Amino acid sequence: MGKILKSAILFLISFSLVSVTVSSTELEEIQKAIKEKGARWIAGETSVSRLAPEQRKKLLGDLPVEQIVTKTIPALSGLTTPDHFDWRDKDGHNWMSSITNQGTCGNCWAHASCGALEAVTRITLNEPNKKVNFSEMFLTWCSGRGCDLGWGQSNTLTYIKNTGVPDEQCCPIWADECADTCNNRYIRSVFIDEWWHMFPSIDQIKDRIMNYGPVTVHFAVYSDFYTYNSGVYTHVYGDYEGSHAVAFVGWSDTDSCWIVKNSWGTDWGEPGGGEEGGWFRIAMETSGTGIDDEIWYMTVDISTIHDIIVTHPDGGDYFIAQEFKSVNWVSPYFDGNNVKIDYSLDNGSSWFNITPTTFNDGDYSWSVPDTSSCYCLIKVSDAEDENPFDESDDLFFIIQRGDVNKDCSWNLADVIFLANYLLKSGPVPDPLKLGDVNCDGLINLSDVIFLSNYLLKGGEAPGC
Repeated sequence: MGKILKSAILFLISFSLVSVTVSSTELEEIQKAIKEKGARWIAGETSVSRLAPEQRKKLLGDLPVEQIVTKTIPALSGLTTPDHFDWRDKDGHNWMSSITNQGTCGNCWAHASCGALEAVTRITLNEPNKKVNFSEMFLTWCSGRGCDLGWGQSNTLTYIKNTGVPDEQCCPIWADECADTCNNRYIRSVFIDEWWHMFPSIDQIKDRIMNYGPVTVHFAVYSDFYTYNSGVYTHVYGDYEGSHAVAFVGWSDTDSCWIVKNSWGTDWGEPGGGEEGGWFRIAMETSGTGIDDEIWYMTVDISTIHDIIVTHPDGGDYFIAQEFKSVNWVSPYFDGNNVKIDYSLDNGSSWFNITPTTFNDGDYSWSVPDTSSCYCLIKVSDAEDENPFDESDDLFFIIQRGDVNKDCSWNLADVIFLANYLLKSGPVPDPLKLGDVNCDGLINLSDVIFLSNYLLKGGEAPGC
C-alpha cells in the first residue's frame, strides 16, 4: 500500500475519532481567548483539529533555519500599491491553481513552492487558465527529503531552478518514491529562472506580490490555528507546534491582512477563488507568528514550458514501410481534447496529414507509408489552429523491406549485404525482417534472387 494512501487512511481514521482527538474544553478556551483579546477570527472544529496531535504535527514540514543565499535584490517597481489586491480576482481572472491537500505528509514546503510557481507561470504567460499543475511529490521524493525530513524554501527553490519540476501526472500524489516518476520527466519539467529571499517591509511584500506573483513564506503555527474557520487570524492561545510554508496571494489594507493559500484541503479555512475552502487571512505584522518577517519570490523560465512534446519517433528511429507504428506524445501543459498529426519526408519542407484530428491521449497507430526516406519528421499540433505544436527533435527513417543496409534506397549494396549474411555469416539485418524481401516469412537465397531480379531485370518490387 502506498505511503500517501496509508496517510489518507490514517487521516480518515483520525477524522472519525472526534471524541478522542478534539477537546471541547480547549476549543472553548480558544473561543474565549479570541473574544477577550478582540481578535477578528472565528474558531471551530475543522478537518485538521479533528486529527490526533501527532497527525496534525505532520502537516508542518518547513525548516526555517537554513543557509541564507546572498543575491542582489531587484529594485522596487515604483508603482503605487492599491488598498486591496488578490491574484484570485485580478483583471477579472483567477490566476491561482486549485487548493491542494498534503494529507499527513510533511511537505508543505513543496505545496507552497508549486502553488506559487503555478500562478507565476500563468501570470508570466498572461494565460490565467493555463493548464499548470506541478508535482509536489516529485519534489518530495526526488529531492530525498520525503514526508518526514522537512525542507526550507531556499533549498526548495534552488532544487526547482537546477532540476525542475514536472507535471502532476508525471509523479502523482500516490507516488511512494522517486522511481514512480515518469521516464521522460526532464522534458516535461518547468524550471525557475531565478529566485530571491528577503527580509522585507510591508510595502516591499506588496510590491513583490503585485509585480512577480504570489510569494512563499513560513510562519510559526500554534495549536489554535488548527481551529481556524474564517476571519483575520492572530495567535491567541496554545503552544508552538512547528513551522509551516504557505503562499501570499494578496492583501487587504482595510482588514490589515494578507490573503494566503494553504495546502490542507478545501474543507479547512475560508472559501475563495471558486474553492469551498482552503484559504485564510492573517494579520499584517501583528499575527504573532512571524509570517511577514521574510519572503521568497521567483521568476519562471518560460523556454522550459512545453505544451506538446513528441516522444516517438523523436530521432534515430527506424520505421518499416507498410507496418503500423505508434506515434507518441505528451501534453503536460496543453488542455485541448484533440490534436492533428502530420509527417514529413523531406526534413520539414513539406508536410502530409496522418489524421486531421484524434484524441489527445498520447498515442496514435500510424500506417507507415510505402516509401523510403532518411529525412522524416512527425508533427503533433492542436487540431483547431495547429498551435501549440511540436516536431520530432531529430530525423527518423522509413525503410522498406530489402533495404537491409538502411540507406533509404534499394541497390546492389543490399544484395551484397544480404548474401554476405546468408553465406558468410556477415552482419545481421536489423531489424531482421528487412531481409525478408518477398514477405514469405523466411530469409533465404530466394530473397537475394528476388531483390537481384528487381534491380537488374525490372522484376516485382520488394514488399508485402
